[in-house]
Amino acid sequence: MVETLSDETAEEIVRTCRAAIGDEVRNVTFITEDDYDVHYVRDDVDADTESTGFIEAEQRGFASQRTYGWSDMGEYVFTIRAFEDGYIGRVIAGDQGVYVAADALTVDSFTDAAESIRDLLVDAE
Repeated sequence: MVETLSDETAEEIVRTCRAAIGDEVRNVTFITEDDYDVHYVRDDVDADTESTGFIEAEQRGFASQRTYGWSDMGEYVFTIRAFEDGYIGRVIAGDQGVYVAADALTVDSFTDAAESIRDLLVDAE
């Protein structure tokens, strides 16, 4: 398992999110079950409040992902959580994942980002 992403992979994930979602991206955070690394925070966002508020909840996704192994709907792909004023999209590949907080997010834009993020995470393993 990679405890943190290489700078190159992290930069590519941030570029991917920014290209697919645009300036609406609030933050991009790499997570494992036990650790995290914030790779991007938009200038107008409070980095401490934003990150710490979501990390633990998104880390629980590793257990949830394993729970769906029985499903005949196929493999887990990603999760989107909707809030009154924003969204979180999470992708988990193996023992690592990324979550993206955004002011606005469509399923199509996050699907594009999630496919690329998953590929980058798999390549990083």
